[in-house]
Amino acid sequence: MVFHFDNDGRRVRISSTTSEQPRRVADRLASAYFNAPCTYVDDGATVERAQIENLIAAVTDPADDRLPIVELLVKNCPLAGRERLLLSNESDGDIIASIDDFEARVGELFDNIEDIVRIKVRFERRRVTLFFPKRDGAHVVEFGDSRLDNNQAARFVDFMSVEFGLNVRSTERKGGR
Repeated sequence: MVFHFDNDGRRVRISSTTSEQPRRVADRLASAYFNAPCTYVDDGATVERAQIENLIAAVTDPADDRLPIVELLVKNCPLAGRERLLLSNESDGDIIASIDDFEARVGELFDNIEDIVRIKVRFERRRVTLFFPKRDGAHVVEFGDSRLDNNQAARFVDFMSVEFGLNVRSTERKGGR
């Protein structure tokens, strides 16, 4: 567990493999520091569905090279006997032609955001995984930053905010932020 206390202990970022126990430890530390009962709450970085749809439209647009899509994993696969479908490209190219061909032959892959398990995009020559889970009924955008160093992760967060208006959060920092 690693705790990064900010704003004189009023905010905490937690790096851990779990979230419940570190959050309880952070709550106890803050309670002792402030000499009063304290509880950290999640920052609630929710996004609108339309923002996710705009991101998907951008990464699947052959004319938009800001964030090339290199992998897609969806559930509710339209192929008989399969629960999930994975389209991937290990080379430098994107998978837009594969997505377009599949949709022309079989059907839409992006009809339901909840069916998207993950997408991978290329950012600064690294593959970055994006997830779109629902938390308390609202969507969030999370990214796996294990392939990015701290500076690259910070640039990715800034990039997503500036280019797509999205508040993204790392899956590597569980718990309160």
